[in-house]
Amino acid sequence: DEDYSGSDSWLSDERLSDGEYLLDSEVFSVREVKPLFNVATRQSDNGSNIIVNPDKDVNYNFGRELVPGDFIEVYGTYSVETNFYYVKLMGSNQDVVFGISPRRRRRQTAMYTERWTYSVWGKYPDFHHNKEFKITIVLMDTYFRIYFNGELWHHVFPYCQPISAAKSLILSGGSAGFTWDKLVLPGDEKAAEYETPKQVKAMVDKLTKEISGKLKGKSFSEIKSYAMSTEGTLKLLNWELIGLIQESMEKEFTTDLDLDDETL
Repeated sequence: DEDYSGSDSWLSDERLSDGEYLLDSEVFSVREVKPLFNVATRQSDNGSNIIVNPDKDVNYNFGRELVPGDFIEVYGTYSVETNFYYVKLMGSNQDVVFGISPRRRRRQTAMYTERWTYSVWGKYPDFHHNKEFKITIVLMDTYFRIYFNGELWHHVFPYCQPISAAKSLILSGGSAGFTWDKLVLPGDEKAAEYETPKQVKAMVDKLTKEISGKLKGKSFSEIKSYAMSTEGTLKLLNWELIGLIQESMEKEFTTDLDLDDETL
């Protein structure tokens, strides 16, 4: 009795294998990512962007343009009796800029755009009956990251149109004890997953500028002497290690890093 409402009923289960994009009848493999351990968590807010017990099928306006680094938190109580539910970012014409729809009977989750022109399917979240769940949407530079209860969903979803096109959010679906409990819209705080890599890049750029400035116009022997000195050795080692950290973060999508750690 699952209601597809004219959305994805035409898609066969055979084509919707885990991690396949569907776009204009072509199939694209999905870039897999590793779990993160410090999922975006809002440290503080003034309460103006918090909606308690949000209503279903109501447009909650963002009040400003969305930008990379923003993140949205949705809380609810899960029921194993509910078949499907949606979190949708809507455009000004009520088109779906981005949607998430876990489907219990399929044991899969879909991310999609308007009229399912572009979609990707993957694993069903590990939610538990009568327990609170949390969905976090993080806006990166070119794609969405999704977390279920703090665990990174194993696929990312690229922007199909500018994220500034998203004007509001709608919560839909859910039944038989399933409830939407709280919605936290983007505030001033930026997601760590977005900010930390940029901070590391800034550290690398700063060290590169310092070293190049120190050695510019120097002779080979002077460069060698600097590299052999205590100052030069530590500076170059610092530059190399921070560069390796940056490379690792880009490859593994990890931000499990404390920039205030003295060892760093």
